[in-house]
Amino acid sequence: MTDSVISDEKLKALAIETAIKSIPALTQENFSSWKERMINLFENLSVKEIFTNNTGIISVQNELFIRTIMTSKLDVEIQSNVVNKDNRGDALKI
Repeated sequence: MTDSVISDEKLKALAIETAIKSIPALTQENFSSWKERMINLFENLSVKEIFTNNTGIISVQNELFIRTIMTSKLDVEIQSNVVNKDNRGDALKI
């Protein structure tokens, strides 16, 4: 691996980490901000089109990663109203 490849990988990891940290817990008052930051994360993970246009296929590994982030960024009250037995195993349904 060249230094630039390692640097690019580290930069991408840092961007994803920063994007995740910047996402607030979704509440009834902050949907717009939460949505914009989630879309930013999706762009960094190259899955935006899958979530916004329902085009493409998401890998099992990416789906689990995104579902974990999404559910961790839901206020407890919101999570109990959004996540249920029918969608808890599928980030696209949440």
